[in-house]
Amino acid sequence: GRRGLEPHHAGVPKATDLAGKFAEHCGPPTTVMLRNIPNKYVQDVLLEEIDDVGFRGAYDFFYLPMDIRNNANVGYAFVNLTSNAEFQRFRQAFEGYQFKRAASRKVAAVSPATVQGLKANVQNLLRKRVAQGEHRPFVLQQGRRVELDDVASELERCDGPELDEVRESPARPGEGYPPGVVGDGSGVCGPDVDVA
Repeated sequence: GRRGLEPHHAGVPKATDLAGKFAEHCGPPTTVMLRNIPNKYVQDVLLEEIDDVGFRGAYDFFYLPMDIRNNANVGYAFVNLTSNAEFQRFRQAFEGYQFKRAASRKVAAVSPATVQGLKANVQNLLRKRVAQGEHRPFVLQQGRRVELDDVASELERCDGPELDEVRESPARPGEGYPPGVVGDGSGVCGPDVDVA
């Protein structure tokens, strides 16, 4: 086995039943859990590799949990794609994928995440310790990183249904969204969203 690398998170019990808490999600999945990531990868390296495979602009949420004590990721990441079509394309591209930027023989595995959708992911992580510091999760709007607090404030102002219920299934990012919904370039939600 490896010496010197003792994950401090391994013995931490899960205090939340995520499947129960987020069971109300309906519709096709958009959030993937990408597993078997080489531990040396940091956010920017993994994002660059994901973008190079053809997914720049195809996701709006990203989180790579880090083991700060060992300065290594814990081997998996969560990525919310902008549609189920992008979810399926991501799954096809990364299932069995050999990571390029590390001297590693790890092969990626992709599965639907327990927590699905942008809003649920933001709500799940917002008030947790992982939402702070340099390795925190983030949302992308118009290609720019946006703080979870800012997105949560916008989500709280939304009077309409869950974001995933408002979205259509665009073939490409930014297409098929009502005005104001992430992906159309104008924000998370807006007063002009017509959900009827």
